[in-house]
Amino acid sequence: MLQQVFDDIEVQRWDVPLAHLPDTDALALFLRGRGLPDGRAQLAARRLTTPITVTKRGMLAWARKGSR
Repeated sequence: MLQQVFDDIEVQRWDVPLAHLPDTDALALFLRGRGLPDGRAQLAARRLTTPITVTKRGMLAWARKGSR
């Protein structure tokens, strides 16, 4: 999509394990740290099977239109 508008593009991508959560308590704490209230975090954590590894995927792009 960026190539449709910009001439010079640099992209930095990542796909890395962010956190290994060994049990329900660790998962609930992780969810609380992302803004869920305690009760909802506990409920959500009980619905998932642990251990679980959270992966962070993303990208940054720098783009420039033509040369100056």
